[in-house]
Amino acid sequence: MRALIVDDHPLMREAVCSLLAHLHPGVEQLSVGRVADALQVLDTAPLPDVAVLDLCLPDGDSEPVVRRLRAAGGPGPRIFVLSASADADDARRMLRAGANGYCPKSESPQTLAAALQLVLDGHRYVPPLLLDWGDEPVTPEVPGRLTQRQREVLELLARGLPNKTIGRELGIAERTVKLHVQGLFALLGATNRTHAVARAREVGLLGSSAAHA
Repeated sequence: MRALIVDDHPLMREAVCSLLAHLHPGVEQLSVGRVADALQVLDTAPLPDVAVLDLCLPDGDSEPVVRRLRAAGGPGPRIFVLSASADADDARRMLRAGANGYCPKSESPQTLAAALQLVLDGHRYVPPLLLDWGDEPVTPEVPGRLTQRQREVLELLARGLPNKTIGRELGIAERTVKLHVQGLFALLGATNRTHAVARAREVGLLGSSAAHA
């Protein structure tokens, strides 16, 4: 897998590179810090499989990069915008331009990792700030099926069990449970455990007979 990281802060580029390497070992990465540099890469090199872009760069915002990537046609690269902006207008504009996900940098590391993994897995990540935005909300894509582990974690969430107990039940580390829980939040467009369980029932991922969280 090839990845393009576009951010003008070296420490942020390094952090994104480390996260991608953790989520997808062996990923080939190229990082740049300006819109012009990103467009030059797209003109002279094969398209990346995934692009992680900051919104605001020294020579403009990254919407032209998103549109260039999306103009490739077909499924194209997975595009994830990781921005200091938590403004709903910015998020909605980038999703409309063709980004597969938008996440404010102010989110927790676990949420960032779960949101990026969601995009890498072929889904769309919509931040909670957009779920009930105005009269034109953007809704998340909820897959018809979860992985076996996601379903196990969700069922235990529905029983009201804390992460530590879920980890014991499933024989996995508590930090792994936290990552699965954040991933479920991202999939379901939920902001907390109760909301996630309610959303799962709404879309048929949990039976109505499951215990309430």
